[in-house]
Amino acid sequence: MTKAAYWVFIALSAFLNILPQKLRYTFSDLTAFLLKYVLRYRKQVVRNNLKKSFPNKPIKEIKRIENSFYHNLADLFVESLQLLTIKGDKLLSQFKIENKELIDSTLASGKSVFVAIGHSGNWEWFAVCLSLLFPGKAGSLYKAQRNKMFDSMIYRMRTRLGNLQMLESKSAYRLLVSQRNSTNIVLIPGDQTPGGNPTDHWTIFMNQETPFFNGLEKMAISLGFEVFFADLQRLGRGFYLARIEELATDVREMQPGVITEAYARRLEQALLSRPDNWLWSHRRWKHKRNKSAQ
Repeated sequence: MTKAAYWVFIALSAFLNILPQKLRYTFSDLTAFLLKYVLRYRKQVVRNNLKKSFPNKPIKEIKRIENSFYHNLADLFVESLQLLTIKGDKLLSQFKIENKELIDSTLASGKSVFVAIGHSGNWEWFAVCLSLLFPGKAGSLYKAQRNKMFDSMIYRMRTRLGNLQMLESKSAYRLLVSQRNSTNIVLIPGDQTPGGNPTDHWTIFMNQETPFFNGLEKMAISLGFEVFFADLQRLGRGFYLARIEELATDVREMQPGVITEAYARRLEQALLSRPDNWLWSHRRWKHKRNKSAQ
């Protein structure tokens, strides 16, 4: 991304925020059309992921989910850009968090919290909402982008309103160790693709053998963080719900693999109930379990 492109996105964000919602999502519909039919953005990846995840669904249903996915992806693009100019009270009016008291009570007891999510709904809005609701306590794991201008834009999107603490994945654990005396709430997207190594947690997920990072589990056990899951749901265009659920308490007593497996099962449950809500363009199954033996 060039500097000029960066400022184009800033201007586009301001423009989108002043548009009536109907026109804003008309722009999103045009973006979805371009992504699917003109750019054909990862269309084969999306189709293959859906067919393998839902082997019993007819192709008509697969195509319906695929079409809804591209519209959701376009909405995510438009709504994420709004973070560059949107007001905090407006954002909170469009993103509701259910069972927030579970986190409140955990923090009040002096314990810190990991919130595990998938790339569902609008995870960008959720991260910023947490920073607005828990000022000075909320953070999110992220991977720094190679393109410095793009990384700068992502950083601004996530920190402009609530000063979300950005924890680069490679140094996050050391930073959290240094903050042992404070209570934090840290968002962790746990559905990224690990290297496909034997040390990853392997399980059957969406009808396929799938590796999961076990960093969430290792950090939780080492640091004593309670672990929650947030089911990010799309209620309508521009409106979302995050349902907070306990995933693991008394983590220091848990056996290896238990937390990661619980996360995989809960995420799968969410995808089965709302299959178009996930990031199907992600190359989630590019590694095979026997990779090291080949």
